[in-house]
Amino acid sequence: IDIDSLWPGSKNALDWLNGTRNRIAHAAETVDYATAAKGIYVCLKLLVVLRESGITTIELNVELFRHAKLTAAWTANAPDWVPSGELAESMDFRS
Repeated sequence: IDIDSLWPGSKNALDWLNGTRNRIAHAAETVDYATAAKGIYVCLKLLVVLRESGITTIELNVELFRHAKLTAAWTANAPDWVPSGELAESMDFRS
């Protein structure tokens, strides 16, 4: 599966998530609320992409996904793979 074709920001988001996970696991780095919020969004977005591509039939709650988008969007210096504005506020899985 080409995740980047399903989620254009996926490469940067997953690289960020893996790098953050590595620093936590191997360098005992601690993270703040903003980092956790972005990490939760990346994980949920990946599940959305996998579900929409038919790879999994996992059930996801749109309210939980919206909350993850908004929380990540409200962090300082949110990366471009975090939705903002109407996309972050939308009550759907499209962002």
